Amino acid sequence: MAVRIPSSMRVFLLVFLGLNLLQSANTPLLYDEAYFWYYAQQPALGYFEYPPMISWLIGIGLQFHGGESGVRLLPILLGAGTALFLWLCQDNPRKDARLFALVFCAFPLLHLYSFISLPNSVLLFFTALSLWAFRVFVNAPSRRRSLFLGVSLAGLLYSEYLGIFVLLVMSFAQRGLIKNRLYLQALGLCLLLYSPHLIWLGLNDWVSLRYTFFERPLPEREPLAFTSGTLLKLTLVLGVMTPFVYKGLLNWKKENLVDRVSFLLACSLLVFYFLSSFQRPVSLQLLALFSLPAFLLSLSFLYERENWQKWLWPLAGVQVAILFYFRLSLIFPGMALYPHPAHDIPEWTTQLEQRSDSLPVVFENNPQKAALFSFYTGRPTYSFNTFSFRKNQYNLDTLTENKLRFQKVAYLSEQDPQAEHLSSIDSLLPALPVQFPFYSYRNLEAWLDSDKIESRTISTRKLRVYNPYQDSIPIGQLKVRVAFRDANRGILESYPAPFLVKTDEHDLEGPMDQVYLKSTDTTEFRITLPLDAPEEARYLQIALSEYGQLPGLNSRIIRLKLEEKE
Repeated sequence: MAVRIPSSMRVFLLVFLGLNLLQSANTPLLYDEAYFWYYAQQPALGYFEYPPMISWLIGIGLQFHGGESGVRLLPILLGAGTALFLWLCQDNPRKDARLFALVFCAFPLLHLYSFISLPNSVLLFFTALSLWAFRVFVNAPSRRRSLFLGVSLAGLLYSEYLGIFVLLVMSFAQRGLIKNRLYLQALGLCLLLYSPHLIWLGLNDWVSLRYTFFERPLPEREPLAFTSGTLLKLTLVLGVMTPFVYKGLLNWKKENLVDRVSFLLACSLLVFYFLSSFQRPVSLQLLALFSLPAFLLSLSFLYERENWQKWLWPLAGVQVAILFYFRLSLIFPGMALYPHPAHDIPEWTTQLEQRSDSLPVVFENNPQKAALFSFYTGRPTYSFNTFSFRKNQYNLDTLTENKLRFQKVAYLSEQDPQAEHLSSIDSLLPALPVQFPFYSYRNLEAWLDSDKIESRTISTRKLRVYNPYQDSIPIGQLKVRVAFRDANRGILESYPAPFLVKTDEHDLEGPMDQVYLKSTDTTEFRITLPLDAPEEARYLQIALSEYGQLPGLNSRIIRLKLEEKE
């Protein structure tokens, strides 16, 4: 698999890599980057929202360098690798390094994910690597190339779940490939390498997939607004490259393997995005993967149609200049036409340090800012998630929770100005309220005796609560509430649910401090559900409140199919 890279391409890769390294060292972490840095503090085979590849790479980078540069080191190297393997993928004799560099730099998301540390940064690299490995394998199948392809595909799936699209497209892009013994060996190796993450998902109740498909709240907007928004976002992702991409889609070469895979991948992603848009708006991050086949198809078209290149150079040149201006404005705030949240991080951090008086800070429903504050101050932080928010990695993070339990902490509520904005006009904000001791048992697990409720009448149900902690919790410090959700799974309100504690002999009325949720044990309750629910309620969830804290989300979502009152 020896490769030859022309000198002009080497110059581009080195310059591009050098610029990204300079950018990374002088640009504050974005919210999500800080969140994935928090991932990396606890190496694992999986996390609440994403596979573990991004956290592994951040952890490795921090071994070589601290600060923002360490967080971004490996993804930046992979960003240059993405450009390299996209170059190697092409087998067009007319390919030109200058044209390649211009088109690559004209795609906004290829820019963005080349210098920040997010799962899509890694996804783009492993997609390009897998595409090159696939091309090499199909051209001359061998056992060694089969093994290399299997490893590449495993890296793809470890990067982001969206990688399954790439794997499926490759499997059906070449006729008869799915029956090829060596290709099946590659898929088998991919599955073997990916099995630790699958086992982690199974042990953690498929938390990532369950949340993504069944529990994530949906925005309350009209489907057509989402669809039209997707068209607008797709245009923003492509910018002035839009006409070249569509020409590439219409003029792809069936006999060219890379064109064929790119066309099928682009079309499958477009179908997926538009179908998804009828339920929720499609984020720009989800459109990142589309940029890669769009880049390859537009470049393939431009190689063959030189008359279109005269329009490309001025249009793409302007877009590249705008993108580099945006990148410079992240480093030099005075250049920015509009303030970016990253510019306010130093002031926000300083104010919050003063207000918290050197104490660990607990953020209410704010995982990204909790991670950001911890990164820049080195202080322990925790995101205390309540029923009005969504679950995230802090719901799985019992280690951080255990460290802060019973400690003296400063508590930043959702209503605080610094929870809403990075900086505050008022520099004389009062000290944060203190909780001592801080009680948190967010990982109590609850199961109702039914996964569907079909009556509006008040009813008594069995509820089991599992206590995974080493501490036994007094029943008197526990309150049970029912959180109702609408058709979009958004929270409407929570209501108290009176309960009895069921023992082997009889029922005991709570609260009673002499009765406990025993450590690593399950306690059974009889609770009264307030099913005189809001008319728009379509789901409910059990919310437990411990030691007077705001209730969390402790059960799965339960569907309501309520009959009308007579």
